[in-house]
Amino acid sequence: MIDINRGTLRLAVLASVTLMLAACGGGGGSSNGGGSTNPPSTNTPPASPSAQELSNAQNARLHMTQGPDWLTITWRDTFDNERGYRVERLGSDNSWNAFGTLPAIDGGSVSWERFQTATDSGTYRVVALFDRYSVPLYAAPGESEIAIDLTTPVAIQFSSDVQYDVPVQVSVPNAGAALSVTYRLNDVVVAQVTSGGDFAATIPTERQATSNATDIWVAEIRKSAGFTRVTSQERADRNTLPALLLKVAPAHSIDNSLVLTAIASSGYGLDSVRFFVNDNPVQVVRWTDRWNKWVHTIDPSTLPAGVNRFRAVTTDSTGTTVSMDAEYTIETLPSLSVAGAFEGMIVSGGRLNLHGTFGENVAGTVLTVEIKDAHSAFTDRTRTLLRTRTSPFNLDQSLAGESGERILTVRAETPDGKVNVRSYNIILPSIERTYELVASDVAQLLAADQGSLLYRNNAGAIVLRNAAGHETQLEVPFPLLNSQWWLSAGHVIARRWVGVPDLHVFTGPATTLNLSTLAADYPGSDAPVIRGPWIGWPSGSDSRRLNVYNIETGALSNVTAANAWFIRPLYDLDTTPGSERVLFAGGNGLYSYPLATGIVTLLSPGSYAEVRTDGTRVAWKDATDPDHIQLKVAPLNNPTAITVLTDHYRGLNFAKDGLIGWIGVDPAIGVNDGTATTSLADGAASYERDPLVDGTIIFNEPGRLYSWSRAAGKHLLLDAYRPTLHTQGVAYLLTGDTGTLYRTTLP
Repeated sequence: MIDINRGTLRLAVLASVTLMLAACGGGGGSSNGGGSTNPPSTNTPPASPSAQELSNAQNARLHMTQGPDWLTITWRDTFDNERGYRVERLGSDNSWNAFGTLPAIDGGSVSWERFQTATDSGTYRVVALFDRYSVPLYAAPGESEIAIDLTTPVAIQFSSDVQYDVPVQVSVPNAGAALSVTYRLNDVVVAQVTSGGDFAATIPTERQATSNATDIWVAEIRKSAGFTRVTSQERADRNTLPALLLKVAPAHSIDNSLVLTAIASSGYGLDSVRFFVNDNPVQVVRWTDRWNKWVHTIDPSTLPAGVNRFRAVTTDSTGTTVSMDAEYTIETLPSLSVAGAFEGMIVSGGRLNLHGTFGENVAGTVLTVEIKDAHSAFTDRTRTLLRTRTSPFNLDQSLAGESGERILTVRAETPDGKVNVRSYNIILPSIERTYELVASDVAQLLAADQGSLLYRNNAGAIVLRNAAGHETQLEVPFPLLNSQWWLSAGHVIARRWVGVPDLHVFTGPATTLNLSTLAADYPGSDAPVIRGPWIGWPSGSDSRRLNVYNIETGALSNVTAANAWFIRPLYDLDTTPGSERVLFAGGNGLYSYPLATGIVTLLSPGSYAEVRTDGTRVAWKDATDPDHIQLKVAPLNNPTAITVLTDHYRGLNFAKDGLIGWIGVDPAIGVNDGTATTSLADGAASYERDPLVDGTIIFNEPGRLYSWSRAAGKHLLLDAYRPTLHTQGVAYLLTGDTGTLYRTTLP
């Protein structure tokens, strides 16, 4: 299987780790076992393999995949008492020479990968090592030795250099003798050709979907049951017609989740993708992930064994519908039920308690429980906590003294190599702190204010949770894709920028006020400035015009200034009651526009950018000297009394509650309270979209999450960096990939 991820070609194999060695080194390998070796036997070992071992070798599913400068070999561990594995290459004297070795494996899938040059062409095999003999592994009956040829180049050929809204013809003229050529576009199979010659295929426009600026085409040339040759090429074809690709595959994590991934595109905009399983609707996805893909995850245990049919359907704004079907075979796996762990679990108290059942449908099933550092790529960091053939199982394990992120794996494996896996990302805290589990279906944290939390759930709905824990699902009258959300002064505010952008204030769970209609002008491309009940947004038709609206009073002001350029971050709102005004950077200084009078006043001349105010002071960037970019601050009642906070400024991000914060070149976070500056983080620190709420800042130093306030100082919140929002002394932590949400009280 070829995995194309963010423009990088790599080989995805069912293994927990792959060790890769340079051409001048040796081979490397991995397994999803703990890497333990078998103890030496006190009996005299046999001199030849048993019939069972020979049968196991036939079922090893050996496969070699060759790319332009890499070779990957995969197989299944089907032995119980091997001493290890050895990759061998046939020498010029017809003797087999060691090319790489691996230790004994505790079952599962194995991979061995090597980057090499053309001098590594040759015939290869893999053997299982025993005390007095070795056993070659097989890809198919009669195929244990595979010839690898790196000297003859192969490449994908296209029908023309550039394609726009037309079918694309692809071929591999120099593929040679092959069983088939499979073509992938952006990691989705779009054609498979079994006839010889140049293996040409025509890809229609409805299959030319893209999620990035560059498309990646891959040709997989299947030379035999055990050998595939791969070549890839990037292209920048721009198809504006509706198109969709569907991929059904196991998750990249080592559990058994089945992921439906759709890549959909249209020059006219898309609202959603609908997924079907065996002709039954299962999910409407209205948001894309960070790679602009539409994704839905399914537990395969809910599907019948055998071939299952999947479909993705989308319709663009013109009403044109495209779809794609795919099939996936669900195997009968050993049963596995686990209690005591879940994705994103915070393991408080230093103890892990698991129990459950396994293998009730397959005799001889082995259960293995392992734990490893989530950020380690080495198998020697994996520890086996339990290995048993007895069901039900119980595990009470002390993890005292450990902290940070871990991957917990529970694996049930049958004697013939079928594996059922549960994998959990867990967090071990190093501090005594209470974490309350709030929800298990939160896909994205959107906003928090006055004790309320706004989030998107796994079904794509927008949910408002108030301070008492009551939840209300909002009915959103516009497409959710490409939308941005805020909570301010008890109101939900949403902006969307797909198609014609607009700005909405929710007046009830199912009703909104469209501020674009109210102002008779669509908003510009920049996000609004929101301060309490006040919203300021630039005009989409005139960049020198700013609309300012008060949600509570309904007052609307149209701010126009000849010397203004109302784009963020060149302006901010000073919402001091009775003195509300717009502060903006003009052509030669800082200006004030009081909403009551509309009289523009120059507050201070000079170079101003990234203007922010906390209601008492105003801060701005001065880039007059590009080698020493300064962050300056002055009192609003005396704007010419300027103080330089730093001359190593990189970004100003927040100013409220009497605090002004910024990112330095360090890039530590600096915060100034009017009397002193505090450095909050060392190294590459980062923080959430709105880090300063109620006088508290939440930020992360690599791998850990912290809070800071003037009253409490700096405190560790969590031994992991996770998406976080906070309000009224409570932090919400989205800890799991499947929606686990905790809350904890801030110091």
